Amino acid sequence: MASTPPDTSTRTRAPHLGPERRRPLVLDAALQVYLRTGFDGASMDAIAAEAGVTKPVLYDCYPNKRELFAALLRREAERLLQATAASLPSTIDFEHPAETLRGGFTGFFRAVASAPDSFRATVMAVHDGLDPQVAAGVEQHRAEQVGRITAMIAAWLETADVEDPAFKAEISANAVAGVGDAFARLIVVDPERYPPDDMADKAATILLRGFEGLSGLTIP
Repeated sequence: MASTPPDTSTRTRAPHLGPERRRPLVLDAALQVYLRTGFDGASMDAIAAEAGVTKPVLYDCYPNKRELFAALLRREAERLLQATAASLPSTIDFEHPAETLRGGFTGFFRAVASAPDSFRATVMAVHDGLDPQVAAGVEQHRAEQVGRITAMIAAWLETADVEDPAFKAEISANAVAGVGDAFARLIVVDPERYPPDDMADKAATILLRGFEGLSGLTIP
């Protein structure tokens, strides 16, 4: 009796795409594996399975794991920077500095919430030292943001005739960045418990009381 050929009508196959069109899909798969297992656990076998392709197809896209992850981390860092770049206000409303601070945090936390996987992957990559170029780019962006915040706070403190405004602006700006980073991590871990707008209000409240103690000002 002739054997019946296996039914392959429902077998899932990856679409027939060339390497250029397939690379974004491979990176999407690699991102999910990386977030679950970290770099050491993210094997090419696991990434191929996540992407629904064979290992030869995967290697057509990227010759090795290191190059695949270099491309992934550059992409996620760029996505994160694009999402957060516009969140910082350009000036302080000297009459209402508290609203400026809340607005800046709101924009930043919403941006992070819109790209949580990119935030997590970038933070993990910098912490693990996987790609010095990515880490340097993230640190440069952060330094530029702190510099802009420092300049805005210094301009505000100078109008209020506060002693040593440059130094107080510098440490205040780093406090803003530090609280922003810490609260952003909470938001991506559990956005239901830590909604962006609520966290923006809490971050601003914490820092405003610190500003008052540091500067001697009463902030409405």
